[in-house]
Amino acid sequence: MRRAARSLVEPQPVTIASDCPVEEAVRRLNEWSRDKASALKVTLESSAQQVMVRRAGETLPMLRGTWLEHEGETRLEGVFLPPPSALRLLKLSSIALALLIALAAWAFFASSDNAVRIPLALLVGVSVLLFPYAILALASHSLARQAALKRALERALRSDPK
Repeated sequence: MRRAARSLVEPQPVTIASDCPVEEAVRRLNEWSRDKASALKVTLESSAQQVMVRRAGETLPMLRGTWLEHEGETRLEGVFLPPPSALRLLKLSSIALALLIALAAWAFFASSDNAVRIPLALLVGVSVLLFPYAILALASHSLARQAALKRALERALRSDPK
């Protein structure tokens, strides 16, 4: 659970091997971008120095990488950056949960009416129990999207696409 939550807020390193030189790899990625990037709802900018992958319609990159050549091997070293929307969602949901707990505490001490106290206490309990599962679902979606993009880039950079 902790690892999943951490994946939402920390950059995730990625290495993608290529079996061709940088110039050919850039050409293949640009070709992939024209033909297949729209299926993953991303845009790709590739040059001999770096690769930037953005979610469609966003300005901040999802993946930022640089090309490395060592002993005849070419690879793309990069990081998947956490989406700013996930950070906003985590902060807003934490604030909402804290306010809900404060409201339940206030209702418990200020009101003698059980018709208010019991449903509010149940709502707080269910919210506290479901919050980690919501975070896990968000992290799972993010990791699945990263894995799909990595697989697609690996396929694009192989000589024998399968």
